[in-house]
Amino acid sequence: MRSVIPAALYDAPVPQATSTVEWAAVTSLEPADHGDLSQEGRMNARAQLALFVLMIVSVALPTDLEAQTKLYAGGGGSFPTGEFGEYADTGWLVAGGVLFPISDHGLAAGVEAFYGSNERTSGAQGITYDSPFGLVATVRYDFTTLGSVEPYLSGGAGLHYMGSRGGDGTVNISLGYQLGAGFGFKLSAITAIFAEGRYTANADLGYLGLLGGLAFTLGGN
Repeated sequence: MRSVIPAALYDAPVPQATSTVEWAAVTSLEPADHGDLSQEGRMNARAQLALFVLMIVSVALPTDLEAQTKLYAGGGGSFPTGEFGEYADTGWLVAGGVLFPISDHGLAAGVEAFYGSNERTSGAQGITYDSPFGLVATVRYDFTTLGSVEPYLSGGAGLHYMGSRGGDGTVNISLGYQLGAGFGFKLSAITAIFAEGRYTANADLGYLGLLGGLAFTLGGN
């Protein structure tokens, strides 16, 4: 039903809405200096992450409460490439997220968190572990279902952290991205398993990930 607006209201000034949270989140996404983080720096990092989460959620939440929300979680191998591959060994990676449909043609958006570990030997410090982790905004396109098989493409960008365990304990922060492709295999109307390959990179490192996991569809028909 359309609302009928009195003609006199057309001349009323229109307030300009602004979003302090979203603007603060966008302006906070500048790459931080690499190196040791002070206590104040760690607090700023947590604040950046919290603001980024709020921004993603405000954009990604669907307006249709009956939309088919997808939850997924998985894990697999992490294979360093480039300069990262020169000093880090093959490791592991886990990831989980939520996707909200934003069209009727297979397009969805959401948020994902990931965490991994790669062993390396660094001289006097002995064996240490590089731990890439982060939070990214994601988009995904599901192609037409081929029977019980659902091929898809995905991508994302957001905050990437690199922690060091067993060494000096530094945490580096930068913007990063990921690109991936995979297949979902329906087990029932609401559950599926998936297999995915992805490439994740930022200014300092890059690595390939091969993941498998479980997905659930909530809501809808």
